[in-house]
Amino acid sequence: ASDHLVRISRLIRDVLELSLKLDQSPKHNLQTITLKEELQFLENYLHLEAEQHAPVFSYEIRNEASDQLLLPPLLVQPLVENAILHGILPNTGKSGRILVHFREDAGQLVITVTDNGVGLGNNRPSQGSRYRSRGGELLQKRLQLLQQLGYPAKYSVQSGPEGGVVAEIRIKIMT
Repeated sequence: ASDHLVRISRLIRDVLELSLKLDQSPKHNLQTITLKEELQFLENYLHLEAEQHAPVFSYEIRNEASDQLLLPPLLVQPLVENAILHGILPNTGKSGRILVHFREDAGQLVITVTDNGVGLGNNRPSQGSRYRSRGGELLQKRLQLLQQLGYPAKYSVQSGPEGGVVAEIRIKIMT
């Protein structure tokens, strides 16, 4: 129970710190955090979600990129949230798995979120849910803004090789 409270406290603190950073940045200036900070946030977020829905899914965060790379804050969380809400939770009776993978490729940071959920075309809201995800739509808008600031970025979603979904963000490495 105390570990759970500590993680909730860290998650709240992280969100507050990120919002303060965003409030203090000049308009049209790109606010960034290190990949290490994003990884810490994702670990706390996924741990709490996995505990809340135990034993519905497990997760792994794999990082093959430099911890010091810069990226916009909370870039990956909407993909993870979509994997849980629209992939894993509707897939009742099956143990879910989420893999979040970071790597560098040809001057880009490649972020992949893979799940073994219900897959594209089969995603129905989790039972009793009135929540409508806008994560993908908001992510597209953020990536368009990044492109306007000189950081080419792409977002794709496709069916996984063994079911589920693979969502990927490719963004120019920020210096």
